[in-house]
This record gives sequence, structure tokens and C-alpha cells, in this order.
Amino acid sequence: MPTDVTNLRKLNKLLDLLPRGGELKIVLQNNPDPDALASAAGFKLLAQELSGTTSSVIFSGLIGRAENRAMLRYLGLSVSCAAPECFSPGDAVACLDTQPGAGNNCVPPDVTPKIIIDHHPLQDRARSSPFTDIRSNVGATSTIITQYLRLCDIAIDIRLATALLYGIKSDTQDLGRDVTQADIDAYLFLYPLANKRQLARIEREPVPAVYFQQLLRALTRAEVYGSKIVISSVGATDSPDAAAETADMLMRLEGIEWSLCVAFHNGVAYVSLRGARADSDSCDLIRKIVGDNGAGGGHDQCAGGQIPLRNKSNAEMTRRMKDIISRTCEALQIDPKDKLRLTSMQIVNGKAPSQ
Repeated sequence: MPTDVTNLRKLNKLLDLLPRGGELKIVLQNNPDPDALASAAGFKLLAQELSGTTSSVIFSGLIGRAENRAMLRYLGLSVSCAAPECFSPGDAVACLDTQPGAGNNCVPPDVTPKIIIDHHPLQDRARSSPFTDIRSNVGATSTIITQYLRLCDIAIDIRLATALLYGIKSDTQDLGRDVTQADIDAYLFLYPLANKRQLARIEREPVPAVYFQQLLRALTRAEVYGSKIVISSVGATDSPDAAAETADMLMRLEGIEWSLCVAFHNGVAYVSLRGARADSDSCDLIRKIVGDNGAGGGHDQCAGGQIPLRNKSNAEMTRRMKDIISRTCEALQIDPKDKLRLTSMQIVNGKAPSQ
């Protein structure tokens, strides 16, 4: 168990900033994933046990994936949606699995969170917060929260253990992506405490018919550029998480280095990017793709971004998709005309031939 001096110092500083007997707003990313939800539940327990702090968990967006909604129900975590106008400068705010300035949360520019705990690259606005524990080398924020709970010897019940385990599992793809020894240690600690049968149920939560309709659209539209990247779009959707889910699936295509999928939701283009190699540097590529008008970030093999649309018309979505493809091909030095539709690629001896 990690009991190094750095963690102890951070814990002492955290104790000074928690509003004793007061209220804390825990802010998550707009469309929180299992890592964010589990981290919020763990930090809520930590704040309550250490200083009697009452916390509310808020975000601006929705929880789209069936697995994420199933985990939230099992965890019993109360969450609510909020808009920037719900904040005031005097609020005690903690950001979990996100940071101000990342472009994916509802923290307004005039509010400085007291506490930020995250595993994504440091944002400039985060530097002004009194407490930051930002470890971009760690695979999941759930790993960091697990370390704090263990350091304080706070009992982790079966539901929270299951959620934290799933947070690490999902963000690292079963310890296969962007993983460190800290993630492995936390995973091995949580595994005996978790409900594995319930975890399996969460991961296999039934999905509505629209899931398969979106999948069909994405597969039909998928194109391979320069034998290097497969790009697709699920189109307009009620679930921006569909972009990440589809990018993960397309990454399994044999022989490619990258996968990218776009989902259009509520006037925003959500872009999900995946890289095959451990040194892919998806974070740098996603920022080139979204450009100055968007926001993006991530890790070596996994990144995401958002680009605001001028309107919600089909013409605007088509224009934005063309722009995303153009920026992607330019960044990867691919001729945008060098492409093949995935469903039209010929199969020779069970494999798709090289272009």
C-alpha cells in the first residue's frame, strides 16, 4: 500500500481545505464515465469520514452508456445536472476526473475549485487551485482515490469496491492501456472486495434497439485512410458516449494504428480517438484535430475532444465531419483521397489486403 511522504503531505493539505461540517460540490465531466462516477463516490466518502463534509455530485450533460447507468444504479450515488449559473465564487468546489479549462465540465471561468484530483494532463487554469493531485501517468482517477482511502484506513464496502474496480478496469481496458504499477496495486487490492458477479452484470447491461441502429450507421460510414486510421461517425445521437464506444470497437480492426469516431449531440461534435501503440500520443493528435475552436485531451492511447457547432443542421454536421477528416489526415500526413470504405474492403485469405 502506498504510504509515501508525498501522499501524506497531500492528505494533510487536503484536510485543511475540506469544509468541516460544510458542503462541497463535486464536479465531474459533462458526460461522466465509470472512472469519474466511482471517483466521486470514493471522494464523497473520504470527505465525510475526514471532516464531516456533505457533498453533492454534479455535472452538465448525461450518462448515456447502458453500463454506466447500471453502475450508477448499483452504486446508489445521487447525482444531479447543473449549469454554470448554479455556481457562486464562494462555493467549495472539487473537480474529480476533470479540470477547469478542459472544456468538458460546467465550472464557470470565475470559479476556482479548491480541490482537483485527476489523471489527465495539467490544464493551465488548474494551477491556481489550492489543492491539485494531477497524475497524468496514472491510468485512472479511481486509482488515486483508492490510495487515499487506504491511506486513511477507511473501510471500502462491496459497492464502492466494485465501482472503483470498474473505474480502473474501464479506463485501462482491463489493465491493457495506459496502466501503471499504481493501477495494478489498486486493482489487486479492490478485486477481493468487489462483487464480481454484479460487475459482470453491469458490463453486460442490456442495450436499447437504438444502440444497434447507431452501430450500423457507424460501420456503414467507416472508412480506412492510408491503411493507418479508420474514421467514422454515428451521426446525431442522444448519447455522445457512442463515439467513444464505437472508437473502442473500431480499434480492433486488424492492421490499423488509429481509430476515430464522431457523435453529434446538442450542438457539439464529440470526437473520440484511440491509438494502437503505447506511445501513440493521442493527446497531441486530438488537439490538432479539434483545433483552436475546440477542446481536447487525454493520454497516449486514448483521447477525446469537443467542437461546438454553429447550428444543429445536417449541413453543419457534414461540414464539421469533413473538417475533422481533413485535420486528421493532415496531422497524420495522409492523402484524404487514399481511402477505402470498411464494408467494401476485399477479403483475401481471411484478411483485408494492404492498400
